[in-house]
Amino acid sequence: MRQQLTAKEHFRRGNAYFDVLGGGKRAARAGWRYREPTATFEPIREHVAFHASQMDSCWVGDEQAVPQPGGFYGGWITSCLVGRFKGAPGSAGW
Repeated sequence: MRQQLTAKEHFRRGNAYFDVLGGGKRAARAGWRYREPTATFEPIREHVAFHASQMDSCWVGDEQAVPQPGGFYGGWITSCLVGRFKGAPGSAGW
């Protein structure tokens, strides 16, 4: 079931962070976007990314994504991804 979401924008270190509101809940700074992206990230200038760990659920098509471990990175992990994922205990050095 999809719900209407609203956001309140905060600015810090060249990025914009958003509080995500939906279903009577608030996820503080659960979304972010680059305000002044480098050339590499220019194609996603106006897009907002969401921390999967702060949402009730995140989906890629019909598959529920799993939040990237550790709480720092906002990655979404699905069955099509393989390998080690930064953020898990012991991954700080690589």
